[in-house]
Amino acid sequence: MPEDSEQDFDDAAALAARWIRARAAEERVPAVLVTNVRDAASSVPALRGFEVTSPKSRSRPASGGPVIAYVPSLESLVYAEELARNSSLVVIEGFNFSVRGWAGECRALNLSTQREEAAVEGERWLDALERLAFHKNNGYGDTLGKQTARRVIDDLRMVGPLHGDALMSAMAARGASVRALKNLQKIIERA
Repeated sequence: MPEDSEQDFDDAAALAARWIRARAAEERVPAVLVTNVRDAASSVPALRGFEVTSPKSRSRPASGGPVIAYVPSLESLVYAEELARNSSLVVIEGFNFSVRGWAGECRALNLSTQREEAAVEGERWLDALERLAFHKNNGYGDTLGKQTARRVIDDLRMVGPLHGDALMSAMAARGASVRALKNLQKIIERA
């Protein structure tokens, strides 16, 4: 669910919670709530009753069940994806990190509009994602990975402003690790 100034977080959370509870009932498994910190959603009534976890939690719930990611950071988005593997994932976007790239790559359903998010179709964008995905195995930490990431970022900036969150969330959808995404973020900031 994209951040929308017309819809507040409580309404978005209520819609997401209803949807994920229905998925959990259908799959006959408990749903999990992923937040950036353990008590982040305690003031949101619709999110009460879920098992709450964060990337910093000491114990990790079983993966493979429905998950709500409430205003995720980059790290908690990747964590939520891992937990929801082969199941459903609802993301309630916050102001600090855009998941637009992830939503487009996953062809996510916007629960507010009941429309699928459109993937970015630009040839340069898709080529950039392919090149970055090919070189993500060493987390953009080796010389070749860093050089390739810098060239890709430079190529994208030649055609317009680069939205770093969109690029990083798209790469999260393509399976990049948190380490790779943090390295990519540093490269974007330095370029």
